[in-house]
Amino acid sequence: MLNWLRNLTSTTGFTPHGYCLLWSPGVLWTDVISNSLIAAAYYSIPFAMWYFLRRRPDLPFARLAALFALFILACGTTHLLDAVDIWIPLYRLDAAVCVVTAAASVATAIALYFDMPHLLTIPSRVALETSNTRLREEVAVRRRLEAEMRELNRTLEYRIRLRTAELQHFNDELRQESAERRLAQQRVLALNEQLEQRVADRTVQLQFANRELEAFSYSVAHDLRAPLRAIDGFSRALVEDCSTGLPQEGLGFIDRIRAASARMGELIDSLLALSRVTRGTLERRLVDLSALAHEVQRTLEAHRPRAAVTVLIEDGLQAEADPKYLRIVLENLLDNAWKYTERTAGARIEFGALAEQTAAQPTWFVRDNGAGFDMRYADKLFGVFQRLHTHEEFPGTGVGLATVSRIIAMHGGRIWAEARPGAGAAFFFTLGPAGNTPA
Repeated sequence: MLNWLRNLTSTTGFTPHGYCLLWSPGVLWTDVISNSLIAAAYYSIPFAMWYFLRRRPDLPFARLAALFALFILACGTTHLLDAVDIWIPLYRLDAAVCVVTAAASVATAIALYFDMPHLLTIPSRVALETSNTRLREEVAVRRRLEAEMRELNRTLEYRIRLRTAELQHFNDELRQESAERRLAQQRVLALNEQLEQRVADRTVQLQFANRELEAFSYSVAHDLRAPLRAIDGFSRALVEDCSTGLPQEGLGFIDRIRAASARMGELIDSLLALSRVTRGTLERRLVDLSALAHEVQRTLEAHRPRAAVTVLIEDGLQAEADPKYLRIVLENLLDNAWKYTERTAGARIEFGALAEQTAAQPTWFVRDNGAGFDMRYADKLFGVFQRLHTHEEFPGTGVGLATVSRIIAMHGGRIWAEARPGAGAAFFFTLGPAGNTPA
């Protein structure tokens, strides 16, 4: 063990990094001071995280925080060793710390992937504020209704007493008034009980939603975005600063880390888009679906140009729907068709409406002759993270069709698919009438 440590810290055969810098004072001290400040900052971040989590023990995902702290400390150590290497060539120790940093970064990325299903259940800050506003409004309505009920009780009691005093010598009329009074009281009590139960049920639902919204806002703001930027930035810095000391395999690992970080960023963007769709409200108006599809086609041709593909868009297609959400639907469906026909000779993509459908309830479709899929797994298409092809075959996040399904459901419609492996796929969807939009 001691020999291993001596070998790890040995400088035999190496020259200080300062020789590479020609001992230029400006470059040398800029490098030393920058790496020292970075190391000091990296060492302080885990302690700040520890202090924050200790003050907020209610927050979840302590394991992720521990992994973040580990690779931040490791990154800080690499920068500290970069400063020391100017005078003392501890390159073996520097390489070992780089390996630890790479392992910690990979472990953090894997932990994020496995924790993602739990993170998906966490709502956003905007939805939390909306729920709080609705709760306050419902409490105000309840108080107003209770005041109205009390006033109604007082009015009824006064009218009954007045009628009883006036007609007390008529026994039949007195019994009738008494029956009316009892009936009115029963209705008021029943109404109060129903109102109290509804408010209680809604309060429980809003409290649960508030907790999820708080956790989601924190996770997106702190546990996902910042660490991903750190992973990518630190990996890039590791390649730039230590590439000469890393084997080719190590550089390959770093490239894989950065690729995984980019994929995770795309996944977070997709999930946030799905969350915004879930929280959004519909603003229906007449939408030119044909023009919208042409816009999506032009965007695809500009960003991912292809020569051998035929796109057919039926003219004159219109619908009463929210245009911003219909754009998301067509972007996802046409993007999938574009993607899954990339390896198809004579690729063909169509968007139109079924001819036999009535104008009151039309059915639109997006059809292609691409890779297709096995219909035995069609029930997985519209679930979050459900994919029927590997990322190596066709890249994707597994969130797009789930977003499409929720938008269609918000419009009171439905979506389904028909396909065969190697023979293409067709997605059909309807949009419910404006009056039938789900709440």
